[in-house]
Amino acid sequence: MAGALPGALGLSAAYAQPLDCTPPHHCIQVSVDAATHKLDVDVETLNKSGPGHHVHWTLVNGPGQSYTFPANGIRFAKGDGGVGVFKCHLDPKNAHIFHCDDPTGKKGTYKYTVTVSGKPNPGALDPRIINN
Repeated sequence: MAGALPGALGLSAAYAQPLDCTPPHHCIQVSVDAATHKLDVDVETLNKSGPGHHVHWTLVNGPGQSYTFPANGIRFAKGDGGVGVFKCHLDPKNAHIFHCDDPTGKKGTYKYTVTVSGKPNPGALDPRIINN
């Protein structure tokens, strides 16, 4: 997939409200390649700055796919401190949307793991967020 949705409102068909993707907030699309069955994100490394910014992940299924995020679909690594920086949760109304808040904006590079539920299992993907 090409490019995130900067300056736009991301909208999921099953989600009642648009997601705020206007800077300083960010939206990342997650998909599973139908041919390789591998996870993909449209922003492999997200560069952001400042506290109080939200990151939203939207899982986009292709034809015949029925993937969803599990409760731990976005999980930050403990070793680099990301667990303490980002406050994340699955959207209670839509298993295709995951939200993370960054209340402190603590500078650093934070690796996270994306996982989805569904068949065939695409495995995990490990992108990162850089707080400048």
